[in-house]
Amino acid sequence: MHIGHSVRQYEKEMVHHLRRLIQIQSVMEEAKPGMPYGEGVNRALHYMLDLASEMGFQTAHVNGYTGHAEFGSGDEIAAVVTHVDTVPIGDGWTYPPLSAEIVDGKIYGRGASDNKFAVIAALYSLYALKEAGYSPERRIRVIFGTNEENGMHDLDYYFEQEQLPDYAFVTDGGYPISNAEKGVITLSWIQKLEAGGSANWIRIEGGDAANVVPDLCHAEVLGDDGQQLLSMERTGKSSHGAWPHNGINAITQLIEDITANPLCSGLAAEPFLRFLQQRVGKELDGASLGIAFEEEIHGRVTVNLASIAVNREEARVTLNIRYPVSAKGDEIISQLTKIAGDAGLETAVKAYMPALYMSPDHPLIGMLSRAYETVTGDPAVLKSMAGGTYAKKLRGRGVTFGPSFPGSPGTNFHQADENIGIDQLMRHAEVCTQALYELSKK
Repeated sequence: MHIGHSVRQYEKEMVHHLRRLIQIQSVMEEAKPGMPYGEGVNRALHYMLDLASEMGFQTAHVNGYTGHAEFGSGDEIAAVVTHVDTVPIGDGWTYPPLSAEIVDGKIYGRGASDNKFAVIAALYSLYALKEAGYSPERRIRVIFGTNEENGMHDLDYYFEQEQLPDYAFVTDGGYPISNAEKGVITLSWIQKLEAGGSANWIRIEGGDAANVVPDLCHAEVLGDDGQQLLSMERTGKSSHGAWPHNGINAITQLIEDITANPLCSGLAAEPFLRFLQQRVGKELDGASLGIAFEEEIHGRVTVNLASIAVNREEARVTLNIRYPVSAKGDEIISQLTKIAGDAGLETAVKAYMPALYMSPDHPLIGMLSRAYETVTGDPAVLKSMAGGTYAKKLRGRGVTFGPSFPGSPGTNFHQADENIGIDQLMRHAEVCTQALYELSKK
């Protein structure tokens, strides 16, 4: 049964609500009571829960960490998992990043493609099934995550309170089906600084988020009296941290400039910066760190030097490492901890999500394959992805499925002028609707 096309009648409403959702700045901020990830993220979560209630769905608000909309009854659950939070806005926008302007059939704004259009598509897929008179044999949930871009701790909390789905898919990658995901390690190296051979000191700031290639880094050398002696800045090109080769890292460029400048010699932070230049530099595969690894199907290790903060007392950087399924994350962490320790640096692991792999024979793969092939007519090829998604939190019961189609125009997610085509919104919604139908049948 091809029921996916039933969602297309709601295009006008979907575009309206997507624009409204984009206009809510939902970047993680300081926690407040009942708002563990800040006011903006909380507003976006409530926007979706209020909309779901208006549509007639049962909703749950899980202490500000997450929420869901539910349709149907029964002991088993089928789910689609989305997220309303975004990375920081960043610089270089042509169109105002919170205006949700429509230009040539595309909606522009931070979060347009990652992941707000998929959020709207998921809820309207549920609505389309309900309005078509369909009676699911499993409960169907749309889960609204709020911390995907900053560690995914929201789903840890959610699944402590709520039932784990029996079958689920995450709309935060590419079609057809990603049954394998690289492991993700985010760690910091920290060094306490003591006065060096010079009374001068350096302040460095760059990078916003672990999963973004930094596009700006600024440094200034200051005298003991606070007088500025030197100012340096580098601009790069932002990109998703899973594909650092698509960006230009402003931090690694500026470190190269600093270590080559005679005025920086003798600074307390100089050994720290030279360590970064020698062990990371502009490499993206971790070769000088001793963690380079590549396999034909699932790709290679990648390293993104994501952020840096240096002041008079402390130097700190954050690395985001992605590794293929047959590499060993524990060994990578041990290697990086040893290298840093030998240089006098402390290591703090901020997040560690082991790689994911689901057998092609799993029933979920068959369900999603039927949905994709029914709507598109194309074979549902299995693939591996570099980005880390909520699928890792589903304990072997979910994979990433869409929302981006092979060969579709670039959407600039995590970059300036992020956008989504309305035609892509609707095509994905059709597949999502069909997938929820397939997963809800016993």
